[in-house]
Amino acid sequence: MPFTSDLVLSIQKANNGDFASMRESFEENEIKLQALNPLMRSLRNQLSYALHELHDGAVEVSGPLLDDAFVKVDTVLEIVGEDIVLREGWISDILDLMVKTRAFQYFLSTGRLLPPTDLTLTGGRGGGTEGGRVRDEEYLGGVMGLSQELSRHAIKKASALDVAAVARCRDLLTILNGKLLEFEFRNGGLRRKYDGVKWGLRRMEDLLYELSVVGVFPPSSLPPSVPAMETAEGAMEEDKNDPIVPLAALEGIRLRLSSFDEHREVVIKACRDIQKSSKNAIYSTHRSDYSKARSLLTSARAGMKQALRPSLLLHPSLRHTGSVESAMEEFAEAVLFLIWREEGRLAVREEVGEGGEEVKEGGMEVTPIEYVGGLVDLTGEVGRFAVARATAREVTAVEGCLETVMYVAGELVRSTLPGKVNKKMEGLRTNQKKLETLRYELALIQAGKGTVGGMEGAKERGEGMKETEEE
Repeated sequence: MPFTSDLVLSIQKANNGDFASMRESFEENEIKLQALNPLMRSLRNQLSYALHELHDGAVEVSGPLLDDAFVKVDTVLEIVGEDIVLREGWISDILDLMVKTRAFQYFLSTGRLLPPTDLTLTGGRGGGTEGGRVRDEEYLGGVMGLSQELSRHAIKKASALDVAAVARCRDLLTILNGKLLEFEFRNGGLRRKYDGVKWGLRRMEDLLYELSVVGVFPPSSLPPSVPAMETAEGAMEEDKNDPIVPLAALEGIRLRLSSFDEHREVVIKACRDIQKSSKNAIYSTHRSDYSKARSLLTSARAGMKQALRPSLLLHPSLRHTGSVESAMEEFAEAVLFLIWREEGRLAVREEVGEGGEEVKEGGMEVTPIEYVGGLVDLTGEVGRFAVARATAREVTAVEGCLETVMYVAGELVRSTLPGKVNKKMEGLRTNQKKLETLRYELALIQAGKGTVGGMEGAKERGEGMKETEEE
C-alpha cells in the first residue's frame, strides 16, 4: 500500500477474515469444477456414443454404456450437492442428454414415452422436484429432444418402407405435442426445444404423405383428421391402461411449473422494487442524506422478507435467477456505500442482506458472489465521491478513497473469482486508475504546476497573478 492510514488499518482489521472466508469458498468451487470437467466430458461422449449405437441398432452395446453413465451421473450430483448455481447450465444440459438417450432406448423397446418415474431417472429417490436424478425442466428438455431422434429413426424406417414404424413415431409426437400445448413455455431453452417437437411432428406427417404417394399407407391408429388436443384428451382417458404418453405425470409437471412461473413473477416485481430502493439509497448517500438512505434500505429489507422469501422458500432455484442476484448485488452496494460514508469502514458480508438470525430461518443472505459484485460496484461510487472531494481540494479524503479501492483490488486479485464477477474486475481497475490520476492532479495543483479544468494550479491559489500583470 502506498499509504498507511487509520482508515486502511481499520478496514484490514475488520475485513481480512471475511475476504479469507470468501476466497476459501471460491477455491472450493474451483476444486469442484476441476473435478467435474473431465467427468462431464467423459459423460457427454459416452451418452453420445450410446445414442449413436441405438440408432445403429446395437442395443447390446448401448445398454451397458447407459448403465455406466447413470453411475457417473450419481457421482456428478454428489460433487454438485445442493449447489443450484453449479448445477445450472452444462450439467443440466448433460442431464437433458441422459434423459433423451434413455427415452430413445425406452421407445425402441416399448413404443412409448419414458415416464418421469422411471428408475433410471429417479435413482430410487423419487422423481421431478422430489430429489431424483433429474428435475422437471431436465425431464421435459430430454423428452422434447427425443423428437430429433425420432425424426432420424423415422427416416431410417421410411427408407425401408416400414410405414408402421413411422406411424408409431407420429402417434407419440402427436399426443405429446397435444399435452405440451397446455404448457406456458416462456422464452428460453424449453421454448426452443418445444419448437423442435412441432418440427419433428411435421416431418413425420410429411414422411407418411410421401410414402402414401408411392402407395404405402399407415395403419389407421390415428386418423390425420383428429386434432392433436382431442388425441391428447383421448389418451388421458386411457392413461391408466398402459398409455403411449404418461399424461398424468406430465400434468403434474405442468402444475408444478405453473406454480413456479407464478412465483417467478412475484419475485421479478419484488426485485425491481428492491433495486429501485437501493439505487435511491445510493443517491441519498451521495447527498449525505443518511437518514433517507437508511429508510430506503429498510424498505428494501421489508421487500425481501415479505415478497421474496415466501416464493424462494417454495422454489429455491429462483434464488439464483438473474433478477434476484442483480437486486441483491445492488442492495449490497448500497449498504456498503452507506456504512463506508457514515463509519469509514467496509461492511462485512454478514452485515449485508436481511441479516441476523432470520438468515438461518430462510432470510435473504447475500452470497459471496453478490457481496463481491457489490464491492466492485462500490469502487465506482467511491470514485464519484472522490471527484466531489477533489473539487473541494480535500486531498486527504481523495487519498482515503484511493486507499479503500486499492485495498479492495488487492484482496480480490488474490481470489479465484467466478466468471461473472471476474468480468467486473476491469471496471475496478479502471476506477483505481482514475483515482490515481486524480491524486496526481491534486499533487500538481499543490505544487503549483498542474491544471484542473484548464486553470493552472498556481493561478487558482492566487499565486503568479502579479507576475502576469507585470508582463
